[in-house]
Amino acid sequence: MWVSTDDEEIARVSRQWGASVHRRDPETATDSASTESAMFDFLKHHTSEIICLIQATSPLTLSTHFSEGFKKFRESCADSLVTVTRNHLFLWSEEGKPLNYDPAQRPRRQEWNGVLTENGAFYFTKVTVFAETRNRLGGRTVVYEMPQEYSVDIDSMDDLALCELAMKKRLSIGSPVAASTGT
Repeated sequence: MWVSTDDEEIARVSRQWGASVHRRDPETATDSASTESAMFDFLKHHTSEIICLIQATSPLTLSTHFSEGFKKFRESCADSLVTVTRNHLFLWSEEGKPLNYDPAQRPRRQEWNGVLTENGAFYFTKVTVFAETRNRLGGRTVVYEMPQEYSVDIDSMDDLALCELAMKKRLSIGSPVAASTGT
């Protein structure tokens, strides 16, 4: 397990918990740097056949999700894997057009399969495919569906509040608590 960081405190805690630390190039550690730039920086210094990008903004991900996702990735002979969650959302364009259903034959949400949406928890990618596409997803991509309750992606203060509520709920009922990792 590697943690890619430019922060000394994150590096110290990562080592304390048994992770190896990759010191990010300052150009890949800015607010405007892409995640892919950090992945390329890591791969310049380390060799691997597969890279797993774990998003620090998805702290509710459990170790079983990684194991199950990797098993699906391997067994399906995929080039990349994306984590998703099922949502029962009727999507609309800004022009007032439905994107994923016919309003004249509106399904009942509880009887509808819904749509799979990328949740950003983690990605598996063959390094050869990543080098070729310059993207975390490429080639034959498979999805790993995670339950909604583990699919918080913290991009705003509201997301953080929802995540805190979920964690408090888990702690109060003795559910497994997810480990958080950083990239």
